[in-house]
Amino acid sequence: MTDAVRKVLDLASELSKQERAKVAMEMLYSLDETDEELLDEEQVEMTDAFDAELDRRIAEIESGEATAIPADAAFADLKRRYK
Repeated sequence: MTDAVRKVLDLASELSKQERAKVAMEMLYSLDETDEELLDEEQVEMTDAFDAELDRRIAEIESGEATAIPADAAFADLKRRYK
């Protein structure tokens, strides 16, 4: 790990959760699909698997095989289950 990366991580650790999430999302968005050469083989496989899973789920919803529920209802259900 370079000194620059260590410095960024040290500074980021002082941020609130919300601020860290914003920084993380901005960093992810700064990478585009052409940056796959920056990933190691395991990360590429995970990205490919994630993309395949998203495609499968979208197809299930579009075909009517699966139905979506609102996020607030899903989170409320999870809170009830794991309280």
